[in-house]
Amino acid sequence: FIQNGNDKDADVQKIIKVLLQFDDELDFKTELRSTLAEPKENAKFILEHLTKMLGNKDDEIVIANGLEVEHIFPQNEKPDDWKCFMDDYEAYDKDLNPDELSEELLNIMPHPDQFTDRLGNLTLLSSPKNKELSNLSFPEKLNHESGYKKSQLKINSETVVKVEDTDTQRTDWTSLGILKREEYLTNEIIEMWNLPRLYCTNHQCSGYK
Repeated sequence: FIQNGNDKDADVQKIIKVLLQFDDELDFKTELRSTLAEPKENAKFILEHLTKMLGNKDDEIVIANGLEVEHIFPQNEKPDDWKCFMDDYEAYDKDLNPDELSEELLNIMPHPDQFTDRLGNLTLLSSPKNKELSNLSFPEKLNHESGYKKSQLKINSETVVKVEDTDTQRTDWTSLGILKREEYLTNEIIEMWNLPRLYCTNHQCSGYK
């Protein structure tokens, strides 16, 4: 958000303002969700960095340009193909188990229509693969010849094919799974862009908080 600045002191002040604004981790997560909501380029930018950080199954393969944002739970889903998602959502909403999620996520359960653009529901695929998978069911997306199981990207093999940070293979894609994956990826982002805590002794800094 700082481009071609001519006043270096002003630029430094802008940087300090931004860093101080999101010094609190919860504030950063809240702002991140808002940033991902729109436009699409924001999500792609963050996913590209996550993809590079997580790496590939084959270290000799270079992550190619031209990857596109893929909605795992489709924007135009076929209700019969995604019945498991709606069943899970209704069960979750009816009989919430606090042990399943962090306190933070307990307070953000969205409407089913609001899951498609959440970070936990997004990944990256090459343009041809994205078009081929499009509105398929989750098992089809997993097992298609261009599907997630064939992907060399660990963001797919380690957080879509498998439950993140485990060896458990996914068999369906659920609302709870999306929220848990979102929490995992958000923590990865915080680790990736971890900044030192800033303390300002200048009385003018109070205007930045």
